[in-house]
Amino acid sequence: MAEQEERGPSLAWDRVGRFFEDLVRAGEAVSKRNLALWSSVSQNIRTNDYGADHLARDTAKALAAALDNLDDIWTTLTRTPQRDEVAGALPDVFVYFALKEGAVRAHGLAGPVWIDLPPQEVEDLPDRAEVSVFGPENGIAALEKRFRVTRVVSRGYKVEAVQLDGEQLTPGFYGGVVYLTDPVRPLASLRVVVEAGPQADPVLSGGG
Repeated sequence: MAEQEERGPSLAWDRVGRFFEDLVRAGEAVSKRNLALWSSVSQNIRTNDYGADHLARDTAKALAAALDNLDDIWTTLTRTPQRDEVAGALPDVFVYFALKEGAVRAHGLAGPVWIDLPPQEVEDLPDRAEVSVFGPENGIAALEKRFRVTRVVSRGYKVEAVQLDGEQLTPGFYGGVVYLTDPVRPLASLRVVVEAGPQADPVLSGGG
């Protein structure tokens, strides 16, 4: 009983902290939604044939965004703050290595995939993130070496596939995660396909 009484104030302040954390997340969601809206409208109004139909569609988009913003804010204000960690969705990083037929080394590289994070968070995070994969055991070590994940303060983390001379890849399907160790934090789930065939260029892509 005494222990519960001592923890009372701590739990109360913990809930206050969770409430403000939820407010920050809601603000980030609203900010991203507004930015996407105004970017779309800005592109539309630059066209020469912008007319009444375009105006009506953009007005509908603005109204939908306003309603979504209101829903996020209302939900944040009325929902009881959770004390326990709640599982959330992670962005996906998909990588396709197409090996030349009869070879076990990928040729050519694709562009990077970005894991976007709020700038205020990125400043205090490590310069590099880790990659861990699972799949065919004889291909894991070589595949993990092919990834480089670096921090870019203005945006988040950049996931790149690098070419290493002498490193052989084993065809197969691999899963994994991009994560930080200090602080411990998952950044994205990873899906990798290494396939032998006539194509030659690895492809990286991201998803929500």
